[in-house]
Amino acid sequence: DSRINRIFEGTNEINRIVTAHSILDHVDEYAQERTLKGGYSEQLNSQWQLLQELRVFTGKFAKDMDEVYSNVHEEQELLARLADFTTLTYALESSLLRVEKVLKNGNNKNIDHNVRLVKVFAEEAAVKFLAHALSIPYEDGDMKDQLAELITRVKETRIHPIDEKRQIANTVTSRES
Repeated sequence: DSRINRIFEGTNEINRIVTAHSILDHVDEYAQERTLKGGYSEQLNSQWQLLQELRVFTGKFAKDMDEVYSNVHEEQELLARLADFTTLTYALESSLLRVEKVLKNGNNKNIDHNVRLVKVFAEEAAVKFLAHALSIPYEDGDMKDQLAELITRVKETRIHPIDEKRQIANTVTSRES
């Protein structure tokens, strides 16, 4: 079991490095604002805006890394953070897209439950993103300013995750009854 675990961990680390290198190579495309055919639902507009701000921060972070470090591809700790940012934004975007699809179809009786789930996930992903971002010593004052703006934005969009999780639990337990 320990050998298999080491193999999985090694594969995970390789994937993180590949992800970070890919973002460095395509940083301008990554940070571009994306649109959804038919637009975003009003229920999730705040989460979509937050996602875009996380993507922009990730793009600026990648550009800053590239400018500050002569051999950015050797900075494993920073590459790991870049991979963390990318993974969180990808997971959030995927979740939002799935719930948007449910909202557009309108035939799911669990719409409120799905919206609640994605809002909680967005909140938790943003907090985790900020935890990673705060662990980095920034050389550039613009990055510090952008991080401060991002913190403010996350505070403004805060939901009450404990209440929301209780509602989610109530929904799940009522279905099981």
